[in-house]
Amino acid sequence: MTYSYRPNKSTISVIFIILSTLLNYIKAADSFPWPGRGKPVSSTFTPINPTSPAELTVIDVLSSDEQYSDLLRIIQRLKLVPAINKLGDITLYAPTNDAIREAQHAMTDNINDEARETIFYHMLNYTITSQSDQILHQTLLHPDSEHVKPKKPHSPWFPEPGDGKPLSGAGQQVRIGRANSTDICYGLPDLPVGEKYHGNCHENGAATVLSKEPKHARNGVVYPIDKVISPPGDLATQIRNHPSLSTLLELIPAQAISALEQRAANGFTLFLPTNEAFKTLDKTVYSYLHNQIYASSDLLDLMSGHIAVGKGVGWSTTWDTQKEYDTNLKTKLQVNDKNTVKLDSHTSAQINTFDILASNGVIHLIDSFVTPPQLLLLDSEKILIGLNATRFVDLFRSAKLSNKYLKNDQDNMTLLVFHNDVFEGTNDIKEVDALATASDDQNEMAMTLKYHIIPGNIRKDDVKTGELIETELRTRLLGDKGQRVVVSKTKTPSDKSSKTNKSEKHTGWSFNHASVLSDEHKVGNKTIYFISSVLEPPRDVMSVAVSDLRLSTFVASVYAAGMDEYLKHIPATTLVIPTNDAFEELGYAMKYFLKSQAKAELKQLINYHIIDDIVYTKSLSNGTYKTLSDVPLDVNVHNKGNTTEMALGSPRNVAGYPLNGEERKAIISEGDILTSSGVIHVIDQVERSPMVDITLRKLFKGSNANTMLDLFQKAGYQWLLDGKAPPMEDDSNPYEKHNSSTGHPVKPYTVLTPTDAAFTHINLTHYLDDRAALEALVRMHILPAPPDYLDEDYSYALEEDHTTDNGQPLYISDDMAYPSLLSYTEGGPSRYGDVAFKKSQNGWTVGIRGARGVNGPEDFASVLGFGRASPHFYNSTSDFEINRNNDLDNDDPHAMSIGGGIVVLDSVLIPYEPSWIYRWGWIVFTAITGTGVLGAGGYASYVTYQRRKEIRAGYQSLEGEED
Repeated sequence: MTYSYRPNKSTISVIFIILSTLLNYIKAADSFPWPGRGKPVSSTFTPINPTSPAELTVIDVLSSDEQYSDLLRIIQRLKLVPAINKLGDITLYAPTNDAIREAQHAMTDNINDEARETIFYHMLNYTITSQSDQILHQTLLHPDSEHVKPKKPHSPWFPEPGDGKPLSGAGQQVRIGRANSTDICYGLPDLPVGEKYHGNCHENGAATVLSKEPKHARNGVVYPIDKVISPPGDLATQIRNHPSLSTLLELIPAQAISALEQRAANGFTLFLPTNEAFKTLDKTVYSYLHNQIYASSDLLDLMSGHIAVGKGVGWSTTWDTQKEYDTNLKTKLQVNDKNTVKLDSHTSAQINTFDILASNGVIHLIDSFVTPPQLLLLDSEKILIGLNATRFVDLFRSAKLSNKYLKNDQDNMTLLVFHNDVFEGTNDIKEVDALATASDDQNEMAMTLKYHIIPGNIRKDDVKTGELIETELRTRLLGDKGQRVVVSKTKTPSDKSSKTNKSEKHTGWSFNHASVLSDEHKVGNKTIYFISSVLEPPRDVMSVAVSDLRLSTFVASVYAAGMDEYLKHIPATTLVIPTNDAFEELGYAMKYFLKSQAKAELKQLINYHIIDDIVYTKSLSNGTYKTLSDVPLDVNVHNKGNTTEMALGSPRNVAGYPLNGEERKAIISEGDILTSSGVIHVIDQVERSPMVDITLRKLFKGSNANTMLDLFQKAGYQWLLDGKAPPMEDDSNPYEKHNSSTGHPVKPYTVLTPTDAAFTHINLTHYLDDRAALEALVRMHILPAPPDYLDEDYSYALEEDHTTDNGQPLYISDDMAYPSLLSYTEGGPSRYGDVAFKKSQNGWTVGIRGARGVNGPEDFASVLGFGRASPHFYNSTSDFEINRNNDLDNDDPHAMSIGGGIVVLDSVLIPYEPSWIYRWGWIVFTAITGTGVLGAGGYASYVTYQRRKEIRAGYQSLEGEED
């Protein structure tokens, strides 16, 4: 039985469709040459009828030569045989078996993409001869933008090529040339302009063409080579591996380099500055660029300015038709015939290495930068970063001061900058960071930073030591005036030769003891100096005073008055603060001020030392300055040799007397100690406020002389304690009948004031019961001023020969004597009412003048201290006429009492009265002595007479002689 197959209509239709589809594929192969996806190339597929007569193809050539067996096997595995056979006029640089085996790892991958690219990288789409002078050639490799996952394979007759995007549709380039006079090399690396290859092909990383004459085939030629040449890596890989780009690789942020990988960048032409180009930069700019944390933005711009995009990849072979490129920085670069790339007429660079090939572009190396000059023209902030002051910049950014002071270089300013190493080994960074707040521009950190900024440009030669320079730190406490910084200049010998040449000096200088470490750096209109430490703004007045041991008494006084917080917050003031020694001169007056009942007076005293304005010594001039008290301070400035002496004190009244009675003005011993609210000047004397009246009673309280105070009151001398006029003379008082000066209204009194302990050694009951004895005791301790305490113009105390010192209420010298109110010269009954001072090893002693030691220790006492009372002013036409019998010249309507005071003693001076022996003993002795002398004389005369009489009675008369 015979079966016959008769196709039905549907089967015939399917066959017809298949044939039609195949015919369309054939037509497509003719109309769309490969590779390049529609892009015209010099070699195209030429359909060959497999049934035509046999002709040698490139594949046949490979098959006929055993040294290509490994290559042929790879081509077969990659299913490239039909495609290669259809290519015409190709040049295949065929690696031998040894070359394949040596580079087997480069020819295998899971999806064969890399192997396929490697094969095509060894094929040119035209034939060349060994005599060709052209070096750069285009291969059939059209890189794919991304190696995709495995997919259904294409027909071996029509393999799917790469998309060509990485090189803008063009084939990858390869260098073919001679490394020496004999060998032809395939895949030579880039070479700087003017240099030659040395050594053989392998030493230059290329393959050696083993035969100068190729094997010819119908569709091309084949050259054997001894090495597999891998296609170039992408731009990022080339940058990472090229030795001339190590500096750029080090500086440019890693993400910018990664952005040049093949999957992210296509068709780029890079004109990149070499290591040498970076070395031509200013050291500060170079250092700044090395700090990626701060310079990242500028580095990205710098890189963008050298990444160009044209109509295609800008190999040097294309520059005949393509010369202009747009960069990612929105600038335009132009290549001219002199191998120069330029930005504009002022900015250009020489190309010193051409055509560093990459899978997604090309790199040319240039010797300088072709970015806008302002990109590398750094502002102050960037300069500081380059000078290792990043901590300084960080703090300014945190305080939101950077834009105003570091990025704007138009204003004339001087920056005092500290290096990062200032903070090494300390916790200052954390402490300063903790001060920063987001909204308060006047926080402590911002204040500290502004203290490092000086308006105007400061030069070392233009300033003097001790000069105060205003800064940008302005606060309410300064009355919105700039805080000052102190400049100091020192001269030290520069070397040993200075011993012979004294004029050879090296001058150093500092700001607030922070030494200037460098010469000036000019940035725009700014001047920058580096200093050795952070400048801390002056602290509040109390903190400054507390840190100065010389001012501890003033500090204690402020706390006693409860004015510490007040002084911290009162704005724009100048404090003239006396030293501890100056307060010591106040003696018991100061001890009174520190008592609770004297708090108001102590405040008045302190306020008198506060000028209601900021006055630096340079601004001090002759005149008066308002204080926080109701009385101003008078200032006198005068030259004294090579120095200027500045003195201040109470103003004088119309009669020329100082209102506070001070003998002299206080001298400023040290000035311009800066505080957060102004300045402090140290003075050598406490200036008493004329508004504070220090009486003897207050001095008694200051010395705790309560017993003496009680005795004064009981004796009726409270008027003297309160500085009032004495009562009218009492005829019943025998001590006042002959007293022409007691109660003198302008005469000061100094009271010798025994301590309470001193009175424990005497019988107080006796004096309390005997008023006359009590008054005598009290008067013995009251010393009025000498009769000549006033002259026509000035008080006794102001005369040069009678000035007091150390706060003493009266002038004291060795053997100096003063009468007391008990003295006969002052209307008292005693000729032993004077007291005399004597200098001893331990200080002063005072005793009753002329006392003969009857009372022993009660005749003298040691001086424990002094206290001076306030002066008093009187009008001669009123009070004086009543109480002083017109003693003052009426032409002087005003007179001043210097105030007197107290001299504290350790013993009570008992009024001295000599015993009857000292009174009459000498008379009795003289009488007895005279009587004895007369009696003895008479007796001697009588004895003589009797002897002469006896002699005469014993004589006999001779004859003839008369009796």
